[in-house]
Amino acid sequence: GYPGTSKRIEIPNGKVGVIIGKGGETIKYLQLQSGAKIQVTRDADADPNSLTRTVELTGTSEQISRAEQLINDALQEAEVGGSGVVTARKYVGVQAGSEQLILKVPNNRVGMIIGKGGETIKSMQAKSGARIQIIPLHLPPGDTSTERNVHIDGTKEQVESAKQLVNEVISENRVRNQPVSGGYPQQSYRPPQAPTSWGPPGPPPMLQPGFGYTQPGTYPGPPSQYNLSQPPYAGYP
Repeated sequence: GYPGTSKRIEIPNGKVGVIIGKGGETIKYLQLQSGAKIQVTRDADADPNSLTRTVELTGTSEQISRAEQLINDALQEAEVGGSGVVTARKYVGVQAGSEQLILKVPNNRVGMIIGKGGETIKSMQAKSGARIQIIPLHLPPGDTSTERNVHIDGTKEQVESAKQLVNEVISENRVRNQPVSGGYPQQSYRPPQAPTSWGPPGPPPMLQPGFGYTQPGTYPGPPSQYNLSQPPYAGYP
């Protein structure tokens, strides 16, 4: 089921464990990252006098070169003593103009990013198009680091997309009932707004002229029967 070619590389006998990893996790991860099938010659089949062990890589030429690069990286890390500090190397198979981002992730979140059998990290890589690696995948004995580096390679957009996916995975599975940092969420305070029915500031309408009140000076003169120039009660003697 693996189309393409195969290539054999030799690794030092003492480093076979580095490539296979605890319970085969590292070799699984290397296969997942590269897309190639990686087979290490079993102890029973290896030449007991040889100082190296043959590793067979099967896949497309790009997958094989990526697998070889990953194996070399893993061996180099082991050489350095697995301090977990890996310089930002440019990997084979990453487009030109690529960027690399390193996220710090707490150890207890690493499993969430990888997912069962590597499913989560695989789907995040597929969705974003970026390459996501956890370095070191396993902390060496005696290393008390509380964080692991997640390396994301790709174009600017791919890296940004992968970063969001990783953050979502970490926050989605956050332990419940964990206090929210900074205490209670702040209620956003809005000043009370004036009801819109209020008119513009100014004198109340009743004081403004022309609101239906009769203007001064338009009253008719007094009716003639009240004309005081006539003698009162003229009809009486």
